[in-house]
Amino acid sequence: MTDADFIPHDAVSSRSDQERKQLWLRGCVGVGVLGLMAVLMVSVNMYRVYRAHQRPMLDVTPERINPNTASVAGLVRLPGIGRARAMDIIDYRKHQQDGPAFQSPQDMENIRGIGPKTAEKLAPWLTFEEEPEPRINTNEH
Repeated sequence: MTDADFIPHDAVSSRSDQERKQLWLRGCVGVGVLGLMAVLMVSVNMYRVYRAHQRPMLDVTPERINPNTASVAGLVRLPGIGRARAMDIIDYRKHQQDGPAFQSPQDMENIRGIGPKTAEKLAPWLTFEEEPEPRINTNEH
């Protein structure tokens, strides 16, 4: 089948040469615009990839956070931990009676939604050392 099979023959022949040229020109412009948009989208994506590889890799030592004492604000700074998960961590540690709730990254797996992969990802960011209690000077005059 050809395009002529879909368009009535008398509709094709009733158009003047000038109308046919205008339609052809509009079609060419439309195809050209679509082609330019495709090239632009590919170029933008290639530039983003190029820039991502040009950024210097920072040797960042992560700030270590103690999940036994951190607030919600501190916990949400951990990778993969949002506000809801931070609240789950705080709720879990409140219900632990004997000692600190978390003593290793694997203990984080006791929280719903944190599995072995997430616990492994969190490990460099966690510390389990007890922080010293602040001393209050009662001998002030």
